[in-house]
Amino acid sequence: MNQTSTISLSNILHIDEDLSNTELHLIIALTISKYSRYSSIKMKHVYIHFQNKYDYIIWLDYLTNAIQQAKDQSWLKTNEVII
Repeated sequence: MNQTSTISLSNILHIDEDLSNTELHLIIALTISKYSRYSSIKMKHVYIHFQNKYDYIIWLDYLTNAIQQAKDQSWLKTNEVII
């Protein structure tokens, strides 16, 4: 992996689990224009592939808990994961 992306955990709408336990599919809502009278939201799809099931299970558990914590906290607080 040679890319780094920052994702706000509170913007993750859904995690699709893979039956083979090798890939997570994150559906993320992004606000496109903050400065106009109307905002538009774009859906982004992020796929994270794992080489073994153990890493997949650990990340699924971690992300599920971290996303729930981010949604429970204040929306103004930044909660991010670096991938």
